[in-house]
Amino acid sequence: MIERLRIERLRVIRYADVRFNRGIYWFHGPNGSGKTTIIEAIHLLSTGRTFAGKAELDPLIQDGQAGMSIRLDHSEHGGFTLHKVRGEDKHLIRSTQDTMKQNEVARLLPLVTVHAQSHLLIDGPAVVRRRYLDWGLFHTNEAFVQQSQHYARLLKQRNASLRQGLPDRLVRSWDELLGETGEYLKMHRENHLRSLKPHIDQCLQALLPEWKVEIIHRPGWSRLTEDLTTAFAKTLEQDRVRGYTGIGAHRAELALQVGGKAARERLSRGEKRRLSLALRLAQLLWYKHLKGYPPLCLLDDFGMELDESGGRTALDIVSASGAQALVTTTEHLLQTYLSYTPVKAVFHVKHGEVQIH
Repeated sequence: MIERLRIERLRVIRYADVRFNRGIYWFHGPNGSGKTTIIEAIHLLSTGRTFAGKAELDPLIQDGQAGMSIRLDHSEHGGFTLHKVRGEDKHLIRSTQDTMKQNEVARLLPLVTVHAQSHLLIDGPAVVRRRYLDWGLFHTNEAFVQQSQHYARLLKQRNASLRQGLPDRLVRSWDELLGETGEYLKMHRENHLRSLKPHIDQCLQALLPEWKVEIIHRPGWSRLTEDLTTAFAKTLEQDRVRGYTGIGAHRAELALQVGGKAARERLSRGEKRRLSLALRLAQLLWYKHLKGYPPLCLLDDFGMELDESGGRTALDIVSASGAQALVTTTEHLLQTYLSYTPVKAVFHVKHGEVQIH
């Protein structure tokens, strides 16, 4: 559980110091006030990226300032600090003064996040949905993480062989190991999707009951008649023309279909918003079911393009999970949801300053 968050010189926030306990915390204010920056700072500390997926931090430092910092105190894991000086590498430090790697912080600070870019889970490229599926494996299966990294190294070597125009025997020397590792990733992704599916169904029934959504894992190659190693051999000439490996676990897709069509084509904008929200909240429930406690939940611009009934249902799911949640919204929508939401505290954000109501 997060107990305290301190931010210095990040975007419009010159300095903020917010304390937390369990429950749901609301941040409201006009556009550009800094309310999104408050919760995005936690996402930045945990993942190393902004909500938009950018890893470059210098543009986030306030104009005229040399650097910025984010400090988070956690009830179980102590303090985490991100320091960034303009033009230099960032530093991640734990309270023990140990320098940490980004993936180590991410494991200790698991997040389920819904923000303005979340529609990409429906409308975006396959890599977004692949990362969605791999999120759970990252937090629960270290062997999968290691094999995924191994696969990436092997793929890099095979692609280099293709670009250099090396003989077939040298390109194929990577195929067996790459194929075996890809099959391993496929198996674990399918197993994970089976464990996630009941929670997805629960959230879809609550948030999108009017549609039957099919969720299909496509491993990245035709698996009906051949294993991945055999498939590599059959597509070698095509790969030579492309200059890279066109099939494999790195091309896996989580297909979302409604009525036999892609969800991105069939659903309205509001329905896509609810589908994306349902998929993210399913991660919340799955994680709690497996670990016994929920991850932190960050909901940005909550209620936008979401009807009141859908918003209320989503908040019920978050509240019932026992998750600590930080939510940003507008003044109007805040009043809509406060009447039936178990609120821990409400903060008003204006001109980069945070004040508790």
